[in-house]
Amino acid sequence: MFVEGALPEKTKQLIAVAVAHVIQCPYCIQGHTRLAQRRGNSPEGIMEAIWVAAEMRVGGAYTRSTLALPREGRDRTSLMTRADGGCGGAGQGSAHPYDACAREQVAVTRGRRRAARRRAAGHPPSDGAR
Repeated sequence: MFVEGALPEKTKQLIAVAVAHVIQCPYCIQGHTRLAQRRGNSPEGIMEAIWVAAEMRVGGAYTRSTLALPREGRDRTSLMTRADGGCGGAGQGSAHPYDACAREQVAVTRGRRRAARRRAAGHPPSDGAR
């Protein structure tokens, strides 16, 4: 698995370090970090791979955070736009990369709640689906 192929072994070890952090396996983290360094990856490169994994993993928590924000009188998705471009944003004034996904999750959740309320009130589904 970790031999040279379409991807060099150096890259495969970076991927393994990132995945080890996502699955939170301390033995995998230590072992693959050591192997990644032996294959020529710099500490900065390894840390960058870990940050990419963390950025990808945070997506679920970030999009689900809309469920915890207050409902009354606020557009919850507007609270998630980062004006400072931090946390993965592309620069000053850019939106957070998860904003589109968060807005989609909010729309799906609202649609499901609306459909559940309609069913509870005895109304047929509005889109014809059951």
